[in-house]
This record gives sequence, C-alpha cells and structure tokens, in this order.
Amino acid sequence: MSASPGRGRHALTRLIVLQFLVSMADWMLIVLLQMLMFELTQSAFQVMLLVLAELAPMLLLGPWAGAVTDRSGLRRVLGGSCVARLALLLLLALPAARSSAAPLLAVAALTAVCNRFFSPAANALLPCLVCPGQLPAANACAMAARMAGMALGAMVGGVLAGVAGNDATILTMGLLMLGCGGLSLSLPERRRLAATQSPAWRWTLVVQCVAAPGRSGWLAIAAGMLVMAALGSIEILAIVYVKQVLHRPAADVGLLFGAYGAGVVLGLVLSSWHRIVARSDDVIRLSLLLMCAAIGLVPQVERLGSAALLVSMAGLAEGMVMSLGLLRLYQTVDPSRLGRATALLDSASGAAFLLAVVVTGLLADTVAADRLIGGLALVLAILSVLLITSGLQGGDVGRAKENVLATKNHENQNDVID
Repeated sequence: MSASPGRGRHALTRLIVLQFLVSMADWMLIVLLQMLMFELTQSAFQVMLLVLAELAPMLLLGPWAGAVTDRSGLRRVLGGSCVARLALLLLLALPAARSSAAPLLAVAALTAVCNRFFSPAANALLPCLVCPGQLPAANACAMAARMAGMALGAMVGGVLAGVAGNDATILTMGLLMLGCGGLSLSLPERRRLAATQSPAWRWTLVVQCVAAPGRSGWLAIAAGMLVMAALGSIEILAIVYVKQVLHRPAADVGLLFGAYGAGVVLGLVLSSWHRIVARSDDVIRLSLLLMCAAIGLVPQVERLGSAALLVSMAGLAEGMVMSLGLLRLYQTVDPSRLGRATALLDSASGAAFLLAVVVTGLLADTVAADRLIGGLALVLAILSVLLITSGLQGGDVGRAKENVLATKNHENQNDVID
C-alpha cells in the first residue's frame, strides 16, 4: 500500500511526539529512582550502581535487540515497549518495591531493556515516513524532541516528586505511557523487506550493514563515541571545575549545562541545513576539531561567561555530530538493517560514555580539574586526528554503492509502509 504525503506527515508528527513523551517519562523515572535510591541507602555508590544498571542493557543487548527489531513489526515493538514500561511502573507503585535497593535496580535495568528495543524501532521507522529530501529536517526534529523530553522530564520528575510525592509522580508516568501506547498503535507498519530474513544473531551482518557503503558508517559511530566520551567526562568534571577553577558556588554548574544544551539545540538546527547535509562527513570532522578546541580552552578561562560560551560551542559541535552521524547511517545502510546499525551506534556510544565516567571518576579526586580537562582535550584531539586521517584515506571508497542505495531507497519510498 502506498503512503500518501499527508499520511506520512501525520505519522511523522505522531512518531516525534511519541519519542518526546517516552523520553520525558524515562527521565522522570531516572530522577525518581535516583532519589529513592539515595533516600533509601544514603550511598553515592548505590546511585552509581543504578546508573550502571541503566547502561548495562545498552552494552549487552544493543546490536542483538536491533537485529530482533529489524525482523519484527516496528509498530508492535514500539507498542510492546510502552506496555512493558507501564507494567514496570505498576510494580514500582507497590510500597514493597521501594523498600529495598534490589527492586529499584531491577526496574532501572528492565526499563533500559525496553528502551533497547524502542530506540532502534523508532529510528528505523523514521526514514519510512518522509521522502529523502525531508530526512535531514525530520531527523533533527526527532533528536530535538528526545532532548527536550530529557530536559523536561528531569525537571518535572524532581519537582513533582518533591511537591506531590512519589505516588503522584508514578501516576503521571503511567498516564504518559498509556498515551504512548495509543500513539504507537496509530503509527503505520513498515513492510517486511527481503533482507530482514538474514539471521539476526550474526555479528558479521551487523558489521557489513555499516561498513558495506564505505567508511561513512564507521565515521558516524567513531565520532559518536568521541562525543559521548567527552560528555561523560564533562559530567563528572563540571561541578569540580566550577568550584576549583571558577571559584563559584556548585549551583552555578546548572548554568554551564544550560549553555551546553543551548549549543546542542543550535547544532541540531544547523544539521538540517541542506548545505551542511551535502557535506556531512566533512562537517562531522570539523565539528570534532571544534569540540576539542572548545574543551581545551575551558581550563584557560576564569570567568563563568567565557566558560559558558566555550561549553556552548562544544555542545553545538556535539549536536552536529550526533544528528549528522545518525543521518549518515540513514543514508548509507540498507533500510532492512537500520535497527541493527542504530543500535550498534547506541551501544558504542554508551560504552564510550561509561568508560569516560569510570576513568574520570577514578582520577577526579587526585588530579586537578583543569589538568584533567586539558588531558581530555588532548586525548580527544589525538583520536579525532586519527579518525579524520583514516576517513580521508578511505573517503572515496564505496561512493558508487552509496549512490545506488540512495536511488533504490528513493524508488521504494512509497512502498515501505502499509
């Protein structure tokens, strides 16, 4: 069945709203679980275990979950993920589930499992709802919706739990997930493509679907890992930097994160500009260099305004890399394997984030913040240069394959969904 332009636009709107609501509910839950865990144990170590419980499914299930998604109906995966989340919220509503650390860790881990299936399904459905020319703007809108949901969910989760209590917060999340389930059912289904018959568990297929068009897929994944490594370290170092270098109150760290978020949003907006999309690989490389330069200059300033400007520049670069990296996978990977490719991107980025958090956390108490940030910038710069030179050497590899795949995707665009 062909998909009319109007139908595709309405479905795209519903998909973007769905991602916003799910991101909002997820971050409300993350904040609530961290509050419950700390109130229960008074231990920062237990909170760290909660974060690890959230990251573990991303690292362990990522590519496999993406492969399962590729072989399944995307609408069923999205709806099933929302139903499973709702069941976990019902479990959390029981007082016994909030009386010890183990149930909280289980809820965090199982919710992350749900997201391991939801995220690649949503990413794989997006290109089916728009024509190729509209894909950059649609991709930027979807990423902006997820980030807006993250920011709003974190804020609402903390405020609502403090004002109305934990039960009201859980009820609000449950209502959000009911709405998400309805939106999931209203989305169109993607046709089962022939390539989805390939065995889902073979790592070679995951590698081939990213590497087959050339090195562009690997550029997107490697750049995403560098961005998330930078973010993981900065999350640990930001508050130490504010106190040690800027000599400001710890609460001022919120201004730095606000500046970072504004930069990311601007980067997402710019990533949909057609001139940038046309040279996405070059822009990704330049953005990595801009990120390294901005981070490297941060220890040299002693004013909050200057630091906020540099952090916003780093956020702009990271927003460009994240958006263009995902767009690059959309443009180079066979549609039947997009779930696998985007899940691999998530897993690799999550692994880099986790490694950066652990290494930075081990060093932050013994090494000065300005030296750590300078060292981070140097390491990222070296890795970025290696990535850029490697990409330039293989930049023309597989370009003809990319053109053939783009033509095929354009010809089949109206036959992808029912």
